[in-house]
Amino acid sequence: MKNRIKLKALVALTVISLFTVLSSLTNKNEGLPDNANFTIPAKQEFVLGEFQKSGYRARLINKSDLEFEVLVVDKKTNERTQGFGLEGKGSATMNFRKNEKVLLKNTNDQDIVVKVKLMSEVQGMRYQELGAYDKSEK
Repeated sequence: MKNRIKLKALVALTVISLFTVLSSLTNKNEGLPDNANFTIPAKQEFVLGEFQKSGYRARLINKSDLEFEVLVVDKKTNERTQGFGLEGKGSATMNFRKNEKVLLKNTNDQDIVVKVKLMSEVQGMRYQELGAYDKSEK
């Protein structure tokens, strides 16, 4: 009888935990909670705001010791509008227009961890091969 009660309690806790995780993954940001740490693998790019229909603000915090490149690109012309290197342990708060997407480029041989704090709803996030933006420029 005690084992049955323990099993029911464990199942209930598992269901609650699963619901909490699924809720955070299906929120308005399509997989990225308002305040999330995520890993950008070595030699990969992370695209943010690809399907965004309005301007937004984001704070980027480099949790790693390695620098990575931040590129802001016009969605229609695919031209770079802003860009800089975010040094290890550095941070930046940026405003993006509805016609811009952001590329976080990890050119390092090691994974990096980035914390992103979104100030509003953002649509369209994915990883892509390093240099995919550069290839699409031509």
